Amino acid sequence: MPDEEDEKSDCVIPPAMKIESVSKYLVNQIPEEARDVAEYVEGQAHNEKVSHCELVKTEYVFAERYDVWDVHTDKNRWWVITNLTNLYQQSDFPSLDYLLSFHIGLMARLSAKEGKNHSNGEVDFAPLSRKVDQISHRLDEADEAEDFQNIGLLCREALARRIHQTGPKGLAGVA
Repeated sequence: MPDEEDEKSDCVIPPAMKIESVSKYLVNQIPEEARDVAEYVEGQAHNEKVSHCELVKTEYVFAERYDVWDVHTDKNRWWVITNLTNLYQQSDFPSLDYLLSFHIGLMARLSAKEGKNHSNGEVDFAPLSRKVDQISHRLDEADEAEDFQNIGLLCREALARRIHQTGPKGLAGVA
């Protein structure tokens, strides 16, 4: 039986590409969004420098968009999920699906708590502002009739939510 070292193959497996180089070859990523996520991580994960930031998944849950980013730093690897952006260490959440469910549940609880805190008549425009940003982003990407119909539904939902939170008088501050 011939020794394995004696057998040569024409098949050569190249070494793994450095993660810093991968970003140059990403196709469906908006550089400004990646830069915003990288800056967020560097602001939250003190003394860490981002070496790679990649959008890996976008999911819509009840018309809310959640972008999931895989972010590598010089010390850790993070998941970043938008729509009330938060970061999570990948070592704590190895399952992306589980993390997304966790994040959506956490954000729903925070939103519910936030809604109760505005019973004194104060108006919080942050949720409406986020919704307008989401609608604007979708409008930029829309090209089919269905896309525009969905945008119309999101606008209606944002308006209905606003009226529900503040009553018709709360619309006076919306320009």
